[in-house]
Amino acid sequence: MTTKVLVIDDETSIRRIFETLFRFREETLLTAPDGESGIELARTEQPHVVISDLKMPGISGIEVLRAVKAMPFHCEVVLMTAYATLDAVMDAVRVEAYEVVTKPFEGTAQIDHLIDRALEKQTMVVERQRLLESLKQANQDLEARVQERTRELQQALDNLHKHQDMLIRQEKMAAVGQMLAGVAHELRNPLGIIENSRLDLQDRLGTGASPELAAGLERIDRQVQRAKKIIQQLLDFSRYGSEGTEIIDVRNLVTLTQQLLEHEIKTHGIMFSAKFQDALPPIKADPDSLKQALLNIMLNAVQALAPQKDRRLNVEVGSSAGAVFISVSDSGPGIMPQHMKDIFNPFFTTKAPGQGTGLGLSLAYVALARAGGRIDVASEAGQGATFTLWLPSAPQTVKI
Repeated sequence: MTTKVLVIDDETSIRRIFETLFRFREETLLTAPDGESGIELARTEQPHVVISDLKMPGISGIEVLRAVKAMPFHCEVVLMTAYATLDAVMDAVRVEAYEVVTKPFEGTAQIDHLIDRALEKQTMVVERQRLLESLKQANQDLEARVQERTRELQQALDNLHKHQDMLIRQEKMAAVGQMLAGVAHELRNPLGIIENSRLDLQDRLGTGASPELAAGLERIDRQVQRAKKIIQQLLDFSRYGSEGTEIIDVRNLVTLTQQLLEHEIKTHGIMFSAKFQDALPPIKADPDSLKQALLNIMLNAVQALAPQKDRRLNVEVGSSAGAVFISVSDSGPGIMPQHMKDIFNPFFTTKAPGQGTGLGLSLAYVALARAGGRIDVASEAGQGATFTLWLPSAPQTVKI
């Protein structure tokens, strides 16, 4: 970029002195006969140095100084005067004049030296501004990188905590499963005795049992069957997912599960919708365990929707990052925040006594964990709940 020096003076002789001098300098000289035209020339040409007379008709050198300093570029301003006073010098200093020099000059050497120093100062200030701007930008870039890295580290930490929680829960599930297997086997014997005794008593009484006694035997039978179902669930929990894995078509899995619940969905007037991504990859898991896991989650949603006015159940199936997801969303009452940490624990339930064993979600959790997947839950009280089952995809040929 061409270095420019602007000289503003109403005396033609002064302007000619600078014109003669600049024949031997590399910079471009600009001249103006008054302050008004000088300010306009400075605005359009953006000179590096302005040398202005202090006292001129119309706009004074101080006003030129103020106008140039307010422009969106930096240049050094030198004021010339034949009548230097202390007040004039102080005014110039306050408005950041580079220097105030007196006329007449002591020769061209003085002018050369003055211009060289003013240009050197202007170069230093501009370079400092550039360095400060570069430093500011570097700090902003560094701050952005630090924030991004902090977000990445926080995400990694959150994932680590999630995996740690999952491992702890899996270990707890395994320990609970072993205990439940023992308990279930121990309960089978006395339960068998109770059932056999009921059958023996019923055979002995035949048709001669009173209505009260017959009703009592019927209640015993119902409770025995209920206890046997719970025992079977305990045994299922202890060995869940141990039967072997197969390649599974997720679309068929969801469709079959919806068909199993079709009666309940219609009975309760639930609006059901299913959305499937095209070209879904298959998954590999224990089919019975996975069917039961999805059935448990969808059945929970149906039961939660039954007493609601707004009854919507939506299933979305898709794939992302090498995994297949099945998202089950309902418009039910949602899950209370204090219950979120317990919903996968065995025997935890918010249902009324006798309406649930609290093993449905535990079984689902174990099934997904053993298949290398997980279950994510999103819910707010009064805003429904979404359970998302994630399973690693298995890019093999689907067996029909």
